[in-house]
Amino acid sequence: QTKSSDSKESFFDMLKKLEFNIDQFNVLKDYCDDKGIIFLSTPDDEKSLDSLHELGVPAFKTSSGDLTNSLMIEKVAKKGLPLIMSTGMSSMAQVKEVVDNVRRWNDSLVILHCTTSYPAQLADVNMNAMISMKKELDILVGYSDHTQGIIVPLVAASQGACVIEKHITFDKKAKGPDHKASIDYEELKTMVSAIREFEKL
Repeated sequence: QTKSSDSKESFFDMLKKLEFNIDQFNVLKDYCDDKGIIFLSTPDDEKSLDSLHELGVPAFKTSSGDLTNSLMIEKVAKKGLPLIMSTGMSSMAQVKEVVDNVRRWNDSLVILHCTTSYPAQLADVNMNAMISMKKELDILVGYSDHTQGIIVPLVAASQGACVIEKHITFDKKAKGPDHKASIDYEELKTMVSAIREFEKL
């Protein structure tokens, strides 16, 4: 992120410059509806949560940074929509505590294993963590991938991931965060096709 962004710009300023307003979200939602794509977004505060709910999202995704934000997680869970939660750097004990709490209000839950590194190295993936969460928590699992390429999402799908989250870019050399750790459209098509083949197996 440092190499591909303006060094004089703070991280906060960069995010403020890149964030969408509600009108832009409406355009995206309409486009997704027109193309038959499920529109989702990750709320980072209560205002965003309420705005997305009013927009008619069919589910919510929470970031790994919010996993231990019990007030935010409770507000999201009480909306009653399916919930996809990323785990990031949390321990198994923390994930179990959150899952137990969320299940008091909402039982439609998927937990995503996630390595909080951009780009994540293959040696740091630890796919066993996803498998352990599935067994120990008796829960649907998925994988939020920050590695380069599509190998790891395919392995995750073969190991029982029912959700794959992957960053997509129009140009890996574009200026700004995340582009280098993202896949392009051709890789996305290849990844989805391969996962659909895995599902037949």
